[in-house]
Amino acid sequence: MSHSDTSDDDFSKFDDNETSEIVPDSESTQEIDPLRELLRSKMWTYNRREDIEFKKWQLFTNIDAFQADLKHYVIQKGFPIKKLKNEKTRCTAICAIDGYKWRIHASPIADSITFMIKSYSSKHTCVMDNKNCEATSDWMAKKLVTLMRTHPHMSRKGIEAEMLKQHNLGSICKIHCDRPNILVEPRFLRLFVSFKGQKDGFLTGCRPFVGFDGCHLKGSFGGVLLTVVALDANNSIFPIIFAVAEVEIKETQCWFFHFFEEFFGPFHNNVPLTFMSDRQKGLNLAYEQLLPYATRRYCCKHICNNFKAQFPRMLLNSFFWKAAKSYDTVGHTKQCRALKTSM
Repeated sequence: MSHSDTSDDDFSKFDDNETSEIVPDSESTQEIDPLRELLRSKMWTYNRREDIEFKKWQLFTNIDAFQADLKHYVIQKGFPIKKLKNEKTRCTAICAIDGYKWRIHASPIADSITFMIKSYSSKHTCVMDNKNCEATSDWMAKKLVTLMRTHPHMSRKGIEAEMLKQHNLGSICKIHCDRPNILVEPRFLRLFVSFKGQKDGFLTGCRPFVGFDGCHLKGSFGGVLLTVVALDANNSIFPIIFAVAEVEIKETQCWFFHFFEEFFGPFHNNVPLTFMSDRQKGLNLAYEQLLPYATRRYCCKHICNNFKAQFPRMLLNSFFWKAAKSYDTVGHTKQCRALKTSM
C-alpha cells in the first residue's frame, strides 16, 4: 500500500475526504497499525505552564479543543499558519511562509466527536516572529480572566510582570545589598542577571569559549558593568550575562563567577570552558577558586596596547599581530622569531 493510502486516511472507516497532498513524516517508512495506535493514544490536556508539543495520533476532546490548542501552539512558536481545510469534520493547516514543510491534519475518529492528529510534519525552521495575528483580543482576555478577577485594579505593568513570571521561567536575577545592622536601610551593591534563553542559546549553539570584561559606569551612582559574551554560529557577539558591582576587585569577581558556575555549570574536565579576559588583577585568583578547570586566554588587543606602550615602533606592532593570527605552530614561531629580532 502506498504512503498516500496510509497517511491521513489510515483509518479507512474514518474517511474525512482529505484531498490535499500528503507530506511524509518520520513514521512513513514503516508500517503502522492505525487501530493499535488508536488504542495507545491518550487524550491531550492543555497545561499553560508547559510548551505544547504535537504528535501524530494525539486525541482531542473535539474540534474546538484542537483549534484552541493549535492557536496556542502557533503563538508559542511565533509563526503564521494557513488553514487549507477548516471545517467541523477536518482541519488542515500549513506554515504560511513559502518553503517550509510544517503541516498538520486532524479529523474525527469513529465517534464523530473526538479529534485525532492523523498526519503531522513537525519540521519547522523559519524565524520566530513576536507579532502573531492569532493572538487576538479574545485570546488575551481568556488568558487574563483569572488574574483580573483576583486583581481587578492591576495595571498594565503589573500584568506584564505576571506574564514574565509565567513565561520567563529558569532565568536568574541575584541582588546583593549591604545592611550593617537592622536599624539601617539596605543599600544596593550588586546585581547579576542572565535569562533562560541566553543560557539555552549558549549551551546548545555556542562553543565553550567566552569573553569576560568590565567597564566603568559614569552615571550618578558609579560602579562597574561586568559582562560575559560568547560567539554564535554567525561569529556574532552573543551576550549571556550582565552584572553591576561597586568595583572590579577579587571579591566582586568571585561573587560573579560563583553565580556563573551555578547557573551555567558545573564545569569539569569533561565539560570544557575557556575564558578570555584582559588580565585584570584578581581574575586568576577568582578562576582558580571557582573555575579551576577553565582554560584561560588573554585578549590580544589589550596585550598589544601594553606592548606598544613599551615598544612603540610600528614594525613591532605588525609582527605582533602576524604572530597572534598564525594558525599553526611553524608560522607562529617564525613570526615570534622575527619579532624578537626586530626589537
